[in-house]
Amino acid sequence: MAIIVLAGLVMLPGDVYEALHPQLMALSINSSNDFRTIPVGIALFGSPHITPYGTLFAASTVVVLPIAILVLVFRKSVLSALTSGAVKG
Repeated sequence: MAIIVLAGLVMLPGDVYEALHPQLMALSINSSNDFRTIPVGIALFGSPHITPYGTLFAASTVVVLPIAILVLVFRKSVLSALTSGAVKG
């Protein structure tokens, strides 16, 4: 099955392929629940007919909150790293 999915990925247009590539690769290669990535796990909540928006938003908040806290704590370092990469010369 993974070969069929990977063969289908080759035929996708460039922009669609680049947007879906990480999630489709993680979904097709990692068939075990123990090795799913966070975006794939969040995308698999619910069923085909019901979308639990509350659960999706809660899971997204739990994922983003630690990253946001780290960026706020180290904002000077983050800002200097971002601006040093933009300076030419």
